[in-house]
Amino acid sequence: MQMKQAGASVKVSKNRLAKIALEGTDVVAIGSLLKGPTVIATSNDPVAAPKVAIEFAKANEQFVILGGSMGKTVLNVERREGACLAAVAR
Repeated sequence: MQMKQAGASVKVSKNRLAKIALEGTDVVAIGSLLKGPTVIATSNDPVAAPKVAIEFAKANEQFVILGGSMGKTVLNVERREGACLAAVAR
């Protein structure tokens, strides 16, 4: 609900299908993050999805943000404050 209110979306994804969908896109490099149960959060606003995901992760320790992408730039956990498209809930 918070993602929708922020103008973002969240999808639980099959890793194989997500990797196929990423082929030929600017964010293909995040495919290596897709292991185990995967949630993909996206938004047109580069801050909306990451902001909600980070707040959710703070309140739910089993939700682990692995990294993401902003344009062609892949972001690791240390840079997750900027933008995040891939997160894994364990």
